[in-house]
Amino acid sequence: MKKNYDLKIFALLLMMILGISNALFAQISLPFQSDFSGVGGSSQSSSASMPAITAATMPEGFLFTGSEKIYEGGQKLKFGTASLTGTLPTDVINTNGASTIEVKFNAIAWPQGSTARPALIELHYGEQVTEILIDGRVGWPLENSELIEFTCQFTAISTPTSLFFKTTANTSTNESRIFLDNVRIIDAGSSSQVSNPTFTPAGGVYNTPQNVTINCATEGATIHYTTDGSTPTTSSAIFSAPIVVSTTTTIKALAVKNGMDPSSVTSATYTFPQTINTLAALRALAPPYNNGSNPGTDIYIYTGQAVITQKKISTATNKAVTIYIQDETAAIMIYDQAKNLQEDLVIGDKISNVTGTLTNYYGMIEIIPAEPCTLINVGQQIETTVITAAQLDGNYNNPIQAKVVTLKDVMYVQTGAFEKDKYYDLKENNIVYDSVVYIESLFDTDYIGDAIPAIVVKIDGVVNFKGSKDIQTSNRIVPLDKSNHIIKPEQGINDINKSVIKLTPNPANSFVNIITGSPMKLEIYSLIGKLITTEYLYEGSNIISVSGYPAGLYLIKLKDTNTGQTFVQKLVVK
Repeated sequence: MKKNYDLKIFALLLMMILGISNALFAQISLPFQSDFSGVGGSSQSSSASMPAITAATMPEGFLFTGSEKIYEGGQKLKFGTASLTGTLPTDVINTNGASTIEVKFNAIAWPQGSTARPALIELHYGEQVTEILIDGRVGWPLENSELIEFTCQFTAISTPTSLFFKTTANTSTNESRIFLDNVRIIDAGSSSQVSNPTFTPAGGVYNTPQNVTINCATEGATIHYTTDGSTPTTSSAIFSAPIVVSTTTTIKALAVKNGMDPSSVTSATYTFPQTINTLAALRALAPPYNNGSNPGTDIYIYTGQAVITQKKISTATNKAVTIYIQDETAAIMIYDQAKNLQEDLVIGDKISNVTGTLTNYYGMIEIIPAEPCTLINVGQQIETTVITAAQLDGNYNNPIQAKVVTLKDVMYVQTGAFEKDKYYDLKENNIVYDSVVYIESLFDTDYIGDAIPAIVVKIDGVVNFKGSKDIQTSNRIVPLDKSNHIIKPEQGINDINKSVIKLTPNPANSFVNIITGSPMKLEIYSLIGKLITTEYLYEGSNIISVSGYPAGLYLIKLKDTNTGQTFVQKLVVK
């Protein structure tokens, strides 16, 4: 349950308990000195000994959501990681009629490496955003006395509202990790400082151009702004009319008035994603493989239509949702830790307008969604891509990655029962392929505990790029749940109404007449799987020459171009 702090009541309690004599001056003080049991100021030898904050250890005055990326830092709080940004919300603040609040905190950036680099932190309060560059410091241990005090002000919001601390992405010039302590939120009363500018609409991800208005609550204030990322000064452009933005733009604003201190610089970023209409094209834009997590910052919107082939909810604390989608060109994994997609999406749903960034996570290309997608249809089925075990190689650019695939005529080498977080070998054509099957550890799967088949089998699954410290990273098949019925079955021609498709003569000498009830795509294969010919058939009678074919057995595959239904039949050529 959120705690609603009344600043003035809180101040009175502080005066009574701590002996503070500040007149009627409200303040929320949120130090971390005593919140982490057993964690000393400099007793830790490295960042590896910093446990993640849990709901039980979250310091008083802050909200725990499970995705903060915060850690116990020895009488202070470590915020963000070397590759991931952090977000830390306070409990909602009741300003109790105050016109301005002042935020003070102690912080320092902690670089990874031997060079001290600063970290950029954003403070979000309603639509107000203030950026502060935190000085860097190299080495460990880090004493609390080394943290530097920073101050900023916000126009008070009458509705109880949380204050968010956010680290920004790790770049060539800025770090993403800081240590934070002694957060103080003060009722600044009637400030001599001009109120911070606010933006309407607020920054965010948009698909259409936006007319941005900048406002200031201080009557008579002049607002200066920039749109090129630079810090505004009194020489910058004066806001007088809505700013039209149609490409990704950061607007920064400064408000000034004679006889008053200038406002803090506030900013809002308006992001317009790049439109991509195939998953193959989207995958090509992913960051390169760096043997680790390589998150991108560009935002894309996939406007094609893809079917959800697999959906899993992690059993870990964050309950992240993993979804696999596939269109006619490729497949990709969606990793939705922030739960930005709709919760009711299920296997078989066809979706579009998937918006987010791309991450190359140890070779697995992922979409990190930023907002809900569009549901196009439900109950869809797909055809799998038939592969061989040899195609499960170490190439992270392999086009089968994240696809639903089928391995035919294979045998498991191991015996016993299926277990989580296990690799299994397969035998195909008397060749053993090591560890090409993987059973994920973070998902519940409905075949765990089932006996491993001791016969030749067909395996339907999705392709993951997976490895461990003992097993080389490679493409591997993760079998689908038994309850996943998305695979479109292949029907024999003899299994359907003879008035729909007729194939005569069979056996054939020089030609075969295929009569269909709708347009079809024809593929003829040899028994070893070699594609001999591809043709498109009209509704009605179609004469196909087989006069040049060596005598033998062939496989005819017909796909209805209207419904997508597939039919398979053997053809004998004499």
